[in-house]
Amino acid sequence: MAEIVEAADTLLSIDAVRFDTLPEGDPLRQAILCDRQVLLERAAA
Repeated sequence: MAEIVEAADTLLSIDAVRFDTLPEGDPLRQAILCDRQVLLERAAA
């Protein structure tokens, strides 16, 4: 994944976060939950 992020063809920087590794009380996790917009949701196979 790091290669995809580093090689992204865009003028904008890309920040990626492993949401599932953030602890429950983490301020970043809380901000994501507060402001989130779901762009893609994985379905169970």
